[in-house]
Amino acid sequence: EKLQQGAEDVETMKVVLADEEVKLRKAEEATNAMLSKLELSSMAAKKEQDAVAVIKQGCEEDKERIAGEKALAEEDLAKAQPFVDEAERAVNSIKPNDLNELKAWQA
Repeated sequence: EKLQQGAEDVETMKVVLADEEVKLRKAEEATNAMLSKLELSSMAAKKEQDAVAVIKQGCEEDKERIAGEKALAEEDLAKAQPFVDEAERAVNSIKPNDLNELKAWQA
């Protein structure tokens, strides 16, 4: 009788085990599909990261070039500023009588 019960238990366990194996295969397939998607996403992210790195490098080079151009422009401005200031003073020193005198000379 115990042997009979043991045999029945083994048969029941075989059925349960077969069901669990089916569930396990389905879970394994789902996991593999998810891993494939993750690998694709990771590859896409790496590709995007590489593209961003190239753009960043270009921006850094532009930044350095622009900084050099700015420094040169500031040097030129510093050289020209005294002349601009002198011209402004000269323009501000013109009085209406000076303009009338010029008009009189042209006539």
